[in-house]
Amino acid sequence: PEISNSQLFGWEVVMTFTLISTVYACGIAKPGHGSHTPYAVGLALLACAGSGGQYTGAALNPARVLGPLAVFGCGKDVAWIYILAQFTASVLACFVFGCVSGPGPLNPFVAMPMGLTWYEATSFWISGSPPARLRAHGKENMMDLIDLLKKMKDREAL
Repeated sequence: PEISNSQLFGWEVVMTFTLISTVYACGIAKPGHGSHTPYAVGLALLACAGSGGQYTGAALNPARVLGPLAVFGCGKDVAWIYILAQFTASVLACFVFGCVSGPGPLNPFVAMPMGLTWYEATSFWISGSPPARLRAHGKENMMDLIDLLKKMKDREAL
């Protein structure tokens, strides 16, 4: 079926948003859905590809547009629409997830009141790795750092 550029954009936004939101809701949000996450993401992908795939090819991922474009030169005239739609959907999904679940411990505005400097909080947010001054053996993760910072804050309160 023939569709317009705006319909292509709309379909790709809706399908990509659905897929990314499913990943956020099942795989990233706490409490997560553990071993059911791949099943939920697969069903979301099936629903997206089944509903809009006949119109757009259900790219849902910039690599599915850029790969064929780079190798075979396919879709030169519409590649920008796919990429813009997928970027728009990812930003929207991120915004909705942030509004629904809150900023989370990696957010600099959450991490700074726990005793991190702006530089440490921003680096922590970008890399997910705790600042060097707070690592004991180098294998700490985000939750270890949060526990350590809470203990430090509790000690200061006494």
